[in-house]
This record gives sequence, C-alpha cells and structure tokens, in this order.
Amino acid sequence: MVHISDSGVCPCCGSKLALNILSAKGREEFRQKLLTLAKTASPDGRSEAQDFVSFLQDQPKFTVAIDAANVGHNSQNFWGGGFSVEQIDMVAQAVKQAGGRPLIVLPKMYTRHLVPYNSKSQKERSASRESNEFENRIKRRWKYEGILFTPTDSGMDDDWYWLYFTVAYDDLDNPVYVITNDEARDHGARHLSKRDFYRWREGCIIRYQFGTPLVNPSRPKHRILRPPCLTVTAPRAYTREFQHSKSDRTLTWHIPIVESLEQGQDVDSGAPWLCMHLVTKS
Repeated sequence: MVHISDSGVCPCCGSKLALNILSAKGREEFRQKLLTLAKTASPDGRSEAQDFVSFLQDQPKFTVAIDAANVGHNSQNFWGGGFSVEQIDMVAQAVKQAGGRPLIVLPKMYTRHLVPYNSKSQKERSASRESNEFENRIKRRWKYEGILFTPTDSGMDDDWYWLYFTVAYDDLDNPVYVITNDEARDHGARHLSKRDFYRWREGCIIRYQFGTPLVNPSRPKHRILRPPCLTVTAPRAYTREFQHSKSDRTLTWHIPIVESLEQGQDVDSGAPWLCMHLVTKS
C-alpha cells in the first residue's frame, strides 16, 4: 500500500493519478435540474433565480463563489461571537490576492440593520444584534465592486445560488469554485449519481478554516482585538476513486483503501492506496 502525494504521483510506480471532474454532459444535466428545481419555488423565488442567471451572464466572469452564510457563522461559538462580515471579507480578499474574482452570495437577512445570529429556524432568527458601521462599509464596498448578490427570503434555499454557480459556465478549461464547508449532501446528492456527485464536489469545493480570534469581552462593540487566521484548502489534484492506466507492456491499477466508512462519511484524503501492476506479453 502507498500514500499518494499531494500532486497525485504514486511513489511506487511514478504514475500520476487523474483528476476526473464532472463531464460537460453531467454539468448540463445538473444545471437543468437546478433550473427545474427553481421553477417549483414560489413566483418570487422563480423570478429571483432568473435574476441570478442573468446577473452571471451580464457580469464579467466570477471565478470563486463564497457561501457567505457558511463563512460568516464559522468558528463563532465564543462569547460575543455572531455572524462575522469580517470573516467573509477575509475570504474575499484572499480570492483577490490569488488573482481571482469573488462572488459573495449573502442572504438578504444579513444585510439589514438587525443581523440574526443564525438562520436555521425562525426562533434563532429572532435573536439578533445590530449591524455596526464598520460592517456596513464593507458591505457597501462589495456592492460598489459588483461582487455581491443578496438572495431574499423568497422560498429559494440560498445554497441554490452557489450550487448553480458551479455549473453556470461552459468553459471546462477554466473551472470555477465555491468556498464553503457545506458537504452539499442535501442538495447535490439528490440531483446527481453517487459518482458524479463526488466528482462535482471534489472538483469545485474549496474548504477553509479560521483560527480563534483574540477577544476582549469588556468591549462588546469592538470585541475582536485580533482577527482569526484563515487557512484555505484547495481541491485535490486528483480524484480519489479507482483508476487504471497502461504504459508499454504494463497495466497499472490504483485502488483507494477505506478501512471503515460509515454511511455518509467521506473518504480520508490521507488514506492509503493499493498499487497493482500486471506485465503483459509483448
């Protein structure tokens, strides 16, 4: 058994594993299923979904969508924590520094004067805090730069927008990505086969992690003295699935090993592989 390098090279045989992404046909099928899903929403939801499609067509190409609700709530389980506009801006700035153009998908509820602590239930939405001027300036800057889209409470799940974004463009040579820690099982898995869902998710989702900020509990309006550090994990350079190749007289198979996998659990990117060779007759 071997451990494949981050670049996808097998240390046993020297083969480079392939990155198998969702095909053009699969992307088109996923896109049409998402558009069909939008048609089942309320009239306002259908209209807003079409507005988003037009928005993407009219704007210069975005390269990375940011699931702002996911990013804003991440690692905020500390005293005084709450929805963080600063964290979203940190991710957006990281995308820009890497040469990309971010699209911030921020539900309308987070642009109002009273910002909910959570969006999972009506009860949690009633718990809110006032948006401060610093946050408002950031949001105005996003709007001025043309990188902000704000879905309303129109009946459309706000995840629909970044899901659609991942298949909105036809240029497979210049793929787009989404920054989120959402596993998307509630959405993408319903519309794609198991293999296609895995290929789609592994090919376009960028994971992230925030460290713990330095907080002063005696200063509620300026509680964060030092913002958290941001770590971004790009998609792997190869797909963790059975692969085979042929060179000269040698057939090679690479099989990912999963020792124990509960239902719904993802395979470990650091788990070993089985590398097998078969030398054929000349």
